[in-house]
Amino acid sequence: MKKFIEWFNLKLGWFFVNGRKQEGYAKEMQYKYYTSYSNYESKEKREKNNKTKHKQSICQEAHNIVNDRNEEKERMYGPFSEGMDRAALIFNGMSGLNITGKEMYIALIALKFSRESYTHKRDNLLDAVSYIQGLDNYENNKK
Repeated sequence: MKKFIEWFNLKLGWFFVNGRKQEGYAKEMQYKYYTSYSNYESKEKREKNNKTKHKQSICQEAHNIVNDRNEEKERMYGPFSEGMDRAALIFNGMSGLNITGKEMYIALIALKFSRESYTHKRDNLLDAVSYIQGLDNYENNKK
């Protein structure tokens, strides 16, 4: 568990000095990215983007997110399948279980459908379809 915590802290860019968390280079770069003028979007621009986004079907939008990665510049999340494998590793380290990236996709799809069962939100369905597309890509790339 200690090795997992050290790995996890390094991935997040955290360093511990005398028992105190010191934010590393990664956090400094995130701050610079989010505070730079060129990455700032006004409220009006965000609202306009949200209105134009819904002109596509959920499936088209999910395809753009997963396969074209059209929101990647804003989010900086890294490769979709690699993120699921990392999430599975973190889950395994925290729980002592041994799930795979595929099972991580399935769990997140189930979570989105669970949320949708309480209240309809387009984003729940978009995320579920995106995870389904990601799972399909994950399975096709494993073969």
